[in-house]
Amino acid sequence: MLVLIACFTPPASARPPRQHKVKVAGLAFRHIKRVVLDPGHGGTNQGAVAVTGAREKAVTLAIALQVASRLRSKTNVEVILTRDSDEDIGLRNRTRLANAHRGDVFISIHGNSSADTSIEGVEVYFLAADSADSETARLIDREEGVPDGADRKGVPWSLESVLTDLDYAWVQALSERLASNLAGAFAVHLTPRPKVRGVRQAPFGVLKEARMPAVVLEVGYLTHPVEGRALLDEGRQTQLARAVILALAAFDRDMGRARSPQSARPHKAKGAVRQARR
Repeated sequence: MLVLIACFTPPASARPPRQHKVKVAGLAFRHIKRVVLDPGHGGTNQGAVAVTGAREKAVTLAIALQVASRLRSKTNVEVILTRDSDEDIGLRNRTRLANAHRGDVFISIHGNSSADTSIEGVEVYFLAADSADSETARLIDREEGVPDGADRKGVPWSLESVLTDLDYAWVQALSERLASNLAGAFAVHLTPRPKVRGVRQAPFGVLKEARMPAVVLEVGYLTHPVEGRALLDEGRQTQLARAVILALAAFDRDMGRARSPQSARPHKAKGAVRQARR
């Protein structure tokens, strides 16, 4: 079966203005009322191991708490955390919680890893029905706790089973916009600037039941000797939180322009479309 895997470069319209300093205090969001932050992993699901030995579950929680604190103090939005301590949260329970709280945005925060310690950079994912890309498949298996070599076919799923009407298609289009805003903000508002590896689609289980714009944000590679250590630094985590807030502010403006499912559909994204055979 031929599968298309799209890798997008954030469009210029989605990127925050190139300013050295952008104030985040007192941002009034008009369309986003409730943000759901999901610190990846937790409890016995420890996630990737950083170069320092720290676990992904601790890094994602620290970053999510920073984002939550600044959103609460500097904006008018309500923040819901899927977890605020080291606890096990079921994969699907994360988006079900977001749905129950009627979240306007869902961001699942993760740290990436690779056997190749030279790989670094930020990636943002929104939902796709399937992916034959081996690197993406390994990432999903690791984030979802699937053992190496395990058969994933036991739980069949297709995009059509979730995106059943125009409203869901609208959510999908808005998710792409949110992902582009996050990638653009990370490219501009972090010092030193990270490598932004792009906006991609993948069938993450944590996104499959979301009834709002939803993304998986991979903030960097914990296995990279420089980036991995930086992600553990409180100052860097503060920068990451600030970039997320600025991305959400840009997305709030986009939502104001997206008044219907048709108007929410983004223009065709620029970038390569890779073909893979399965």
